[in-house]
Amino acid sequence: MLQSHRGVSFNTSRNIPGGQVFSGTSMLELEFAQLSDPGKSRGHNEDFIGYAEPGTPEQARHGWLFVLADGCGGHDRGEVASQLAVDTLVSTFYASAAGESASDELQRLVQAANARICNCTPVGIASGSSMATTLVACVLRDQRATVAHVGDSRCYLIRRGRVTLLTHDHTLVHEQVRLGLLSEEEAAVSEVRNRLIRSVGSHPMVSPDIREQELRAGDVLLL
Repeated sequence: MLQSHRGVSFNTSRNIPGGQVFSGTSMLELEFAQLSDPGKSRGHNEDFIGYAEPGTPEQARHGWLFVLADGCGGHDRGEVASQLAVDTLVSTFYASAAGESASDELQRLVQAANARICNCTPVGIASGSSMATTLVACVLRDQRATVAHVGDSRCYLIRRGRVTLLTHDHTLVHEQVRLGLLSEEEAAVSEVRNRLIRSVGSHPMVSPDIREQELRAGDVLLL
């Protein structure tokens, strides 16, 4: 199912549920959509998508959050891990301390998602069974995108028809290419090209890579 939404720019008075009216400061005006498909390899969908949309001027100043997670194939209950990760980030995004940078906030929230997955043993799954997921999250605040990722879920910037990859895959072959052990062509056909070296939930601690990107009118971000 494809869902399309128009974001709110807080530059005029706006009614919110309950009849309250507020006036805010101009922030971001955006449109977004989300689409998920299980693909051709598996019979069920291990993706999960979520977002946190500001509903008050204070939340508008804090920004928007978009997050996508893809449960790791070959692990138990990847679809559970991906949902736990997304739910953790979305549900706690606006509870962050005032003044916390987007980079620090994403670092903390990804660690919280990692801990929640590591500590979760679903009903019917033996103790010690592993769940893990990739994750890419983007905070939009003050005309800037802050992107955090773990695994091989990606973020692209599309600007005036030019596509730029803002993340790099945490995979074995990517590391081999970086070290000069494989060429890009060899990596593309490697039998282990999908083997992750980093994921959310696979170890007690996780280290997301974080990047900041200035935004311009008309930019498109693709997670």
